[in-house]
Amino acid sequence: MSLTTTSPSRAVIYRLVEGITLAISEGTLLPGQRLVEADLQLEYGVGRSSVREALQILQANGLVVILPNKGANVRILTADEINELFAIREQLEGLAAGLAAENLKQSKGDQKTALQQLMKRMKLQSRKNDALAYNLLNQEFHQILLKISGNVQLQRIVAQLNLPILVHQFRGFMLPDNQLASHAEHLEIAQAVLAGDATLAQKLMKKHVRSGLKLVQCWAKLQIK
Repeated sequence: MSLTTTSPSRAVIYRLVEGITLAISEGTLLPGQRLVEADLQLEYGVGRSSVREALQILQANGLVVILPNKGANVRILTADEINELFAIREQLEGLAAGLAAENLKQSKGDQKTALQQLMKRMKLQSRKNDALAYNLLNQEFHQILLKISGNVQLQRIVAQLNLPILVHQFRGFMLPDNQLASHAEHLEIAQAVLAGDATLAQKLMKKHVRSGLKLVQCWAKLQIK
C-alpha cells in the first residue's frame, strides 16, 4: 500500500528536478535567477510540497541556493569555486581521455565508430550559430570519452562536478568563434584517442579543460561589468 502512494509522488519530484536541471544547463534559468514556487507549480502542474522537496534536492546537487524568508535562486559559483572545480575536472577528464585511448586499442570497432560519427556531427554544428545545439554535442563528446574509459566510478565523480559548471559554461559558447575553437580542440583529442595515444590524449584534454575555464572566467567578468 505504501508503494502505491509514495512512488507517484517521487516520480513527480524527480521529473521536476530533471526539468529545472535542464533549464539551468540550457541557460533558460540563469545564475542568480529567483525560482518562484508558484510559477514552478503552474509550469509543471505539481503541488507546493513537491516543488519544495525538488528545490531541496537541487540545493544538495549544488544548483540552487535556498535562503530563509527569501526563497530559492539558481546558484552563482564564486571565482574560487570555479577555479577549484576546473582544476579537479582537468585531472579527472585528462585521466578519462587517457583511459579511453588505451581501451580503444582493444575495441571491436563500435566505440571507434561512435566517436568518429560524433566528430562529424560536431564539425557540421560548429559552423552554425546555435549555441544550445553545440553545447549538447559538447556534453556528448565528454560523456562518450568517459564511457569509453570504462571506469564507472570516474564517470560518477565527473558527473557530479559537471552539473554546477554547466550553469556558467554554456554562456561562454555564445561568444564569436568559440564553437570553432572548441571543435578544433575536440578533434585533436579524438584523433589522439583513436590513435591509441594515451599520453597525448590526456595532455590535450587537460589543455581543453583549461580553455573552458578561460571561457567561463571571461563570461564572469562580462557579467560583473
